[in-house]
This record gives sequence, structure tokens and C-alpha cells, in this order.
Amino acid sequence: MKLNLDYTGDPRWDDMSKIHKESMPLPNLFLGLLYQYQDKIPNLQDINFAVETGTHDARTSKFLAEHFDVAFTIELFPDNNPYDGKSYRQIYEDIKKTHENLTFLFGDSREVLGNVLSELPDERFFILLDAHSMLEGPLREELKLIKQSSNRNDHIMLIDDCRDLGQGNFPTLSEFEELIKDINPNYTIINTFEGNHIYIVY
Repeated sequence: MKLNLDYTGDPRWDDMSKIHKESMPLPNLFLGLLYQYQDKIPNLQDINFAVETGTHDARTSKFLAEHFDVAFTIELFPDNNPYDGKSYRQIYEDIKKTHENLTFLFGDSREVLGNVLSELPDERFFILLDAHSMLEGPLREELKLIKQSSNRNDHIMLIDDCRDLGQGNFPTLSEFEELIKDINPNYTIINTFEGNHIYIVY
């Protein structure tokens, strides 16, 4: 992972809230958290691969492509996105022209995430889990896939929307922690309380 890139004057700062402009080292909440925890995460700079579930407008996807040699993003709704009714296919095509190391994958992350990891089973990934629709999401299955599809148990994860744990089809907090510890019993699990309770796992 490329760390401490200079985003001075980047127009994407305009998309950030006032509090995040003051507290984040770059104009993206997820990557900003990685920067903040970089001294605690072993060998973060050696991770070359990233995968994200829940592309939406690909705002974060572009940051992944800027920080990692190879990045994948998985979206179930490239057309008629349930959040805003928009189609993002053309936006994805335009982004691919400027971020050639970014691969857009379409389908259910409960299948596609496993395919990505199983094709690169010995690589250590940064994994961002952010696929959800209201209180419905594939988090439980995604965590199981990470264990089943990779030979590694030292991936770094950011998991969004953990405020919803125990609601809808989200696992409870205790089940969530058990699923993570099943991947690696030595994982550190921290609620950053950023966003909709983003957890960091390393």
C-alpha cells in the first residue's frame, strides 16, 4: 500500500464533512482510517491487493486504485442502484480509463468475493466490506468466504455499517466477532465509531 500520498488541493475534499476535513489525512473516510492506524497494522505497506464490496458511485474505488497495485470492486446494482435509482455503468467505464489497475466486477458479493480471493489465494488483501441495502447485507457470508477462499489469515479489513449489527439479517455483535476470530483468533477488532460504526480488523 502506498502511504501518505499528498492530497493537498484535491477537489474531493469538497465532498468531506467539516469534521472529517479537520481530522482525516486524505479526502476519504476509509483510506483515512488506514492512514490513522498504519503504525498499529503489521506490514501494511507490503499489501498490494485490495477488494471492496459495494461500489456504489466508485468514490472509494478510485482511492483504492491510487493506493494499491491491484484493486477490485464488486457491485450488485450497476443499474438502478437502490440508493438513488441511478445507473453507474458509464461512470465505471470512464473511471477504468484513468485507473487501469481497477477491475469492476458485477454480481452478488456472496459469490464474487470468494472468486477474487480464490484466484489469488496466497496474496494478502486489504478488504473493505460495505455491501448492504438498508438492514439487509451479506456480511455473515462475506466473512465466511474470506476464511474459505484464501490461504491467508492476515488480511486487513474495514467493515462498514456495524451500527446495524443484530438488526435485519446482520449478525449480532458476538456472532460478528466469532466470525472474525474464526478467520484468525489473534485479530484485533476495533470499532472506530466513524461513519456508521466502521470496524477495523488487523
